[in-house]
Amino acid sequence: MGQAGSESGGVRGRLLNLWNRAGDSSICFSMEANYLNLFYAGILYGQYSETGKKLAATGLAVKKLGREFPYLLGKGRGAAGKMLIYYALLPQYSKKARFSGKPVGWKRDTAIKMLERAEQRAAVEWGCREQIMAPEFEGTLARIPLELLAVCLYRRRPFDRLCISLPGDAGEYDLEQALELMTPYLPRMRQVVLAGGESPMAERLETYLYEEFGIILMREAKAPRGLPWVDLRDEEDSLEGDIGETAGGAGGGSGAGAGGKSGRGAGPGSNGNSGRISRMEALKFLDTAVKNGYNT
Repeated sequence: MGQAGSESGGVRGRLLNLWNRAGDSSICFSMEANYLNLFYAGILYGQYSETGKKLAATGLAVKKLGREFPYLLGKGRGAAGKMLIYYALLPQYSKKARFSGKPVGWKRDTAIKMLERAEQRAAVEWGCREQIMAPEFEGTLARIPLELLAVCLYRRRPFDRLCISLPGDAGEYDLEQALELMTPYLPRMRQVVLAGGESPMAERLETYLYEEFGIILMREAKAPRGLPWVDLRDEEDSLEGDIGETAGGAGGGSGAGAGGKSGRGAGPGSNGNSGRISRMEALKFLDTAVKNGYNT
């Protein structure tokens, strides 16, 4: 997952230029880019299954966002990519009770089967090799692909300073993920800050930044304000909620907030930083994107 040499649909591409000569932080993509098809299953809060349709029998419609989401990911010269998002959204309720008019939730097994069928269809018909279920359906943050974090980081442009946080027990894999996210931007970087506790990989990161780019790694207890903050520390491995709960909020609240659970926001030791890029925040972004479409 998230390797610079990944292929999708046999299409490969390379980054031509990180910034143009004018230094306006625009990024040029080659005509051929790495394409990643991602499938997401979420809940439409406050909505019912269409009248007259037995959704459990017909199955959920799999739709595609018209917008493509660019990202940069990979060590070395870097790779330009674009993410295509396919999705299926389950109405929160199956129907209204005939006499009381109260909403009736889905049976969990029925809902999961519908979503699994939608996942299979997305994989077979559209080649969605990355698939994410919302936390209400026992989706796990561990399944968030690195490319989605890269999309979130790309949206923070322009920047020439960056903050990074590694897990306290970070190993080779964690360092590799950090470098894949950071390296495409490092040629133009003035400062990199390591926020939070030290980790076994901190010295290796420090050496890499200095030897490859001449960047001295700064260390801070909290993430400084105003910087994009790539936070790779562990969050809740699994989030669960009951299908049909209203805790997600009206109007289709973020799936990450369903079941009475929510993201950690900026998190402890963040110094109020609103630029946090983590797996939880990436999940919130994805949920909002499929519900708002082009307005994201």
